[in-house]
Amino acid sequence: MDSDVEKNEERKRIKKKKNKNESENSDDEGVKRKEKKRSKIGKKRQKKKEVEEEDLNNRSQKEKTKGYISKSDTENEDRIQNDISDNPAKEKNTNIAKDRKKKKNSQSTAKEDAKLERKKSKEILVTTEPIVDPNVNKPENLNVIGVFVHESEVLEMDFLVCHPVVKVSIVDGSTGQLISKTDPGRRVTSFYENDSVSKILPLMTQPYDFKQKRSIVPKWEELLLFNDNFEKVFEKDKNKNIVMFFEVIDFLPMSVANKNFRRYGQKGGWYRIAWAFLKLVDEDWRSMRFGQRTRLQMYKPSLKVTDGEGTIKDVWTWWKTDRKSKYPSTLWVTVEPVAPPSSSEPALRSMLATQPEHGQHVGFADMRASPDEAQPVVVWSRLPGQSCKVPSKKSLELESGPRGCSALAFSSDGRKLAVASSNQTTSVIRVYDFPSGIFLISLAELYGMVYELSFHKDGLLLAAVGDGSALIWSTNNWVLEDKLSHPSYVYSAQFHPISSSLLATGGFDRVVRIWKKDSDKYSVVQELSGHNNHINCITFDIEGHFLFSGDNKGVIKMWESPENFNQLGFESSTDSFAHFKNKTWSLKREYLTDGPDSGAVCKVAPHPGGRRLLVHTIHPSTPLKMLDLRTGSVMQAYPDIQNFRLPAASCITPCGSWVLGGSDCGIAILWNTDTGEKKHLFKELMYDKPVSAVAFHPLDHAMAVGSIEPNSKVGVYIHDKKMQDQEEKDVGLQATPRESQPLYPRGQVAKLIQDRANPEAEREDARTPVDL
Repeated sequence: MDSDVEKNEERKRIKKKKNKNESENSDDEGVKRKEKKRSKIGKKRQKKKEVEEEDLNNRSQKEKTKGYISKSDTENEDRIQNDISDNPAKEKNTNIAKDRKKKKNSQSTAKEDAKLERKKSKEILVTTEPIVDPNVNKPENLNVIGVFVHESEVLEMDFLVCHPVVKVSIVDGSTGQLISKTDPGRRVTSFYENDSVSKILPLMTQPYDFKQKRSIVPKWEELLLFNDNFEKVFEKDKNKNIVMFFEVIDFLPMSVANKNFRRYGQKGGWYRIAWAFLKLVDEDWRSMRFGQRTRLQMYKPSLKVTDGEGTIKDVWTWWKTDRKSKYPSTLWVTVEPVAPPSSSEPALRSMLATQPEHGQHVGFADMRASPDEAQPVVVWSRLPGQSCKVPSKKSLELESGPRGCSALAFSSDGRKLAVASSNQTTSVIRVYDFPSGIFLISLAELYGMVYELSFHKDGLLLAAVGDGSALIWSTNNWVLEDKLSHPSYVYSAQFHPISSSLLATGGFDRVVRIWKKDSDKYSVVQELSGHNNHINCITFDIEGHFLFSGDNKGVIKMWESPENFNQLGFESSTDSFAHFKNKTWSLKREYLTDGPDSGAVCKVAPHPGGRRLLVHTIHPSTPLKMLDLRTGSVMQAYPDIQNFRLPAASCITPCGSWVLGGSDCGIAILWNTDTGEKKHLFKELMYDKPVSAVAFHPLDHAMAVGSIEPNSKVGVYIHDKKMQDQEEKDVGLQATPRESQPLYPRGQVAKLIQDRANPEAEREDARTPVDL
């Protein structure tokens, strides 16, 4: 037992020794590890010190070269380095301090650079700017008041609204009076304002004529200038309540104005459509709408006819009331300061307050001019906008030639009539004065028939000649301006309706040529091909957006213009969705009046109202038809004439109410454009051969008719009221009664319905109806 106890004690002792040795070894290893870590840390610190010292040395050298560091800064850095070497525990804090110091130094250098730049700029300003006296007032802002009236939506349908205008007034909202001028002696709205006018008078836009613009959506797009200081007028301290009123009004026809004259006096001629307002200045604020396109709600007026003198009390009272009846449209306007025009040249009518009026100067030489040189003043019997009357009285008979008359044309001013007559081998163009009929000049003989004549308002005459040329004369001195050569016969030539620098020709070679004037000479800019037969006629539409050409196979092509010749700012009457994206003339559409069996197109003429085209073809019964350009269908036919060969004569009156056509049997007929009723039959012509040319006067109730009958006379007819009254009494010369025509519409569907209901009527009347 003792031996076992001893053995156990020895084992315990041995274990204790082993544990002691292991613990001592582990302590030695831990110490070694710590020493290794310390050595590594020391090496890293030394490397950092070396890097920092190098950075400091480099920076100090750079700053010393710039001159920004002082001796005190270098001493402080040496002291910091000595402290770090003596006490390593401060190293971390010193690094932070160095970083902060670096940031401060960089900020201080940036501030110093900014200060230096400011000093330099101040020195420059002191040298360049003059010395300003604080007691002298600053220059005033010279901008004036500009009111730009843009457009509105469609107005309500009213027969008295044909050419609306916008009247703009600046009113004191508290009193209803017009705002006073800032300077009583200043012209604000008119050049001829006196000192007695102390208020800012209203201004009006130009009328927007629905008929002329071919649109019922008013787009004025006009700037009205009130020549008064903008800042002074709209200063809220002085003018505390300013309202701008916009009145949409129209001037009444004379018949309605005469009825209202006894009740309302002179102001009974204005018809109120709608009104709107724009609040600009109040007691505590000034509007921020200056310079912005603003949309204003319009309201219905309580009184349709204007009254009030010097003020607009009516509109002001409507504005003050709470009950306002909204008008179903809005008005777009812009009010902004505008720089006044520097100089305004004199004009026949002053449009600005700074623009004087200047009439035409008549010198002593003009007063001594001989009666032969001075043209007498002619007063035309047709008023502007009036429908043309039937010219039933023959007033003149003019000479033609051995082969009759081939072309006729009135000048744009109505004072000249050109007659082209043919001889055996040559042609002559004679020019007569109208209405006297005096022979003026005979142009040079031409080797070929003259197929067409065309005047332009710029004082030019264009002739299409069969010798392969188109000739241009000046109507001022009758000098040949240019000769346009072609490879074949020229059958048609027309000026552009707006610009005489552009014209079109067509002829036997099936090509339409566009000519443009450059440096006083015309040259071909484009050739339009696509016709399969020779071209007989060409014409432009009213605005010149489209060109129509008709060939001998009955095909009419419509070409679209690449340029916008629309100077009035409205879309084409022919196609309101036309956009001028092409750079050249391009084909837009083709028409066939009688289907695939259409006869040769002899003449085409645009309707003054647009969207319609008069087409004259070779047809035994109804050669004249009115074509709808939108749908391509025939709207109306004009019967009772026959045409079997070229030439064929037809035209539309300037008002668009009548169609004039000539027949191969030597007569001419006048029809109503819309209904197709025969208005007048010219039996007194007494031609044995076809009527070859007709022309209606642009400003008077007159027309000219010519025939290819040898040595026949060209008849000029004027309107005679007495003769017209006698003809109305004569039953034989009255218009064709409507009872002879079927009461049903002439459409194919209605025709089929009646034929099925009454089969006997189909046997009696075998004529083909016109598709409306």
